[in-house]
Amino acid sequence: MAEQGARMIVTDLNEAAARACAAAIGPTAVSMRLDVRQEADWERVVQATLAEFGALHVMVNNAGVTGFDAAVDPTIPVGPQDPEHATLETWRAVHATNLDGVFLGCKHAIRAMRANTPRGELGLRGSVINISSRSGVVGIPRAVAYASSKAAVRNHSKSVAL
Repeated sequence: MAEQGARMIVTDLNEAAARACAAAIGPTAVSMRLDVRQEADWERVVQATLAEFGALHVMVNNAGVTGFDAAVDPTIPVGPQDPEHATLETWRAVHATNLDGVFLGCKHAIRAMRANTPRGELGLRGSVINISSRSGVVGIPRAVAYASSKAAVRNHSKSVAL
């Protein structure tokens, strides 16, 4: 996208990773910290996008956690992800990132994109791209929260598109 002239904000919970990614893209990219689970973070990032670029045309929801890797985010509880041993806490933690984050991203991006076309006129307002997973289509025996959240992202995306 950058090669085609797109300017972008790269976000991540890990600020150093966001900075490194933006630097690799080049001068058309800047970085910001974003915890997709926090609505205030979404509001801040969308406002910064509008302030920096004047509009929001494309937003990609790509955050995801499995629930069994503490290295991704040490604040996310990890543990067994099979239906018999998963805890409600780990179930909710996976869904907070994988599904709630997508919901919040869509909510705030769509609001910002509505301003891209004057009221009553036809035209492209923007695109929201929600990344799911093969796991949202097939069952995963020891990743029930992950598979469930990715299946929900698929259906959420279909509903948002309507």
